[in-house]
Amino acid sequence: MTADPETPSIINRLLQATEDEDFEAFAACFLPDGVVLDAGKTYVGRDEIVAWRQSVADGPDFTAEVTAKAPLGPGGDGYKVTEHLEGDFLGGVVDLEFVFALKGDRIAALMIFPQAG
Repeated sequence: MTADPETPSIINRLLQATEDEDFEAFAACFLPDGVVLDAGKTYVGRDEIVAWRQSVADGPDFTAEVTAKAPLGPGGDGYKVTEHLEGDFLGGVVDLEFVFALKGDRIAALMIFPQAG
C-alpha cells in the first residue's frame, strides 16, 4: 500500500496495519479508550479493538479495495474511507463506509456501516 499524502497519517497507518494483519499496530492507531462501532456492536479500548479485528480476520474470506477517501467537515477531525468488499459472506459484495473521529494524532472512534444507496 502506498501512503496517500492527502490522507491523515493515522489513517494511512491503520490501512497499512490492516493490510499487514498487524492487530496490535491497528489498535495502537486508536486512543487508549477508542471506540469501534461495527454491525451493531461497540468495542471500547485497545484490547477489545484487537479482539474485534482478529475476529474479522478469522471470519469469512474477502478482498477489500479502498474506493474513496475524503475529509468530513472543516476541522480536520473527521474522515471517511469507502471500501468495496467481495467475499464469502452473506450477499458476497458490499461497499462499506468507515467514518473516523480523529483526536490529535489518534483515532477516537470508528463507525462502520454499509454505504447508503
